Amino acid sequence: RVTPKPKPRKKVVPRRPPRKRVTPKPKPRKKVVPRRPPKAPPRIIITPKVKKPKRKRIIVKKKQGYDVYARPKKRKGAKKIPKLIKINKVQLSKSRAEDLRNYAVDTSLARTGKIKLTKGKPRKPILKAPSSYGSKTKPKFRTYKIRKKKKVKLKKGKVIEKRKRLLDTSQEKKQITLARRISQLEKQAGVKPKTRKKVIRKAPTRSRIRKPTRISYFPKGRVTTRKVNGGYVISVGGKRFEEHADKRGALSKVKMIKEMQGKQSKKVIRKVPTKSRIRKPTRISYFPKGRVTTRKVNGGYVISVGGKRFEEHADKRGALSKVKMIKEMQGKQSKKVIRKAPTKSRTLSQAQLDALTKGRKKRTQSLKMKKKKGVKR
Repeated sequence: RVTPKPKPRKKVVPRRPPRKRVTPKPKPRKKVVPRRPPKAPPRIIITPKVKKPKRKRIIVKKKQGYDVYARPKKRKGAKKIPKLIKINKVQLSKSRAEDLRNYAVDTSLARTGKIKLTKGKPRKPILKAPSSYGSKTKPKFRTYKIRKKKKVKLKKGKVIEKRKRLLDTSQEKKQITLARRISQLEKQAGVKPKTRKKVIRKAPTRSRIRKPTRISYFPKGRVTTRKVNGGYVISVGGKRFEEHADKRGALSKVKMIKEMQGKQSKKVIRKVPTKSRIRKPTRISYFPKGRVTTRKVNGGYVISVGGKRFEEHADKRGALSKVKMIKEMQGKQSKKVIRKAPTKSRTLSQAQLDALTKGRKKRTQSLKMKKKKGVKR
């Protein structure tokens, strides 16, 4: 017999008792106060923009002045191209400047002309040119230059006279140069020509005394410095000795002079000519014979005559002038000593020749008598 398996029993869960519904106590209602209606926002009144009519700006151009230039003709054999010459005396308006440019170039040997802007307002022209001459003679000029068989445009305001139009005016046929034509226009306008100032010898300036001379001998005496025309002059024993451009260099030179003066007092040094010592060369009435030579010795120039030392000079110019004078004096002395014999150029009359022969005969007779008397003794 097979016993059947026992079936598992279902667990019985006890049910919870149903919850009682609790009704909530009614809350006391608050008194509702009626709210005031919100204030309306302030009205913004928007006014429509009225566009103002735009005023047209009237641009008034300032009248500018112009200068007139022209290039003179190149001289034969000259390497450099001449510079442009200013023609006008006052600033001119553009039309007047063009008139003067074309008139000056067309009535002279010049070929190129130019006008250039300048500062200042245009004024009344001094040099007169025919009105509207620039516009009338426009076909005579070109505004380009030729380089390697190509046309190159020139700067604004610059023109060159065409080859076909050269020598077409009476002034050009007379070969009147640009400078002469300008002077003619000035005379017509009544402008006074510029006078050249007289050349006055200037005192030594900084540029002229930049390199002081080197002198090995320093004379004795008190050393002083003073300022002269921007430079400093050193004086020794009351005589001008040397010049310097700056004070520092002058003071260092003074110090060196004083040191050298102390050394010279101890040692016997052969004196070399200086500027202060040989400012006035000695005057000699007699000049020895011989070859005259010059040589440079310690910044000075020594003149020798016949191999012997004759005189000393500070500068070359003075030495050369002295050499010239010596040679002249040597020639004069030789003329005084030597008696010139009669030459072909000297023509004597018969009476003069007779007088000479008589004088010679008398002399010969007197000499013969003296000899005889000497023999008798």
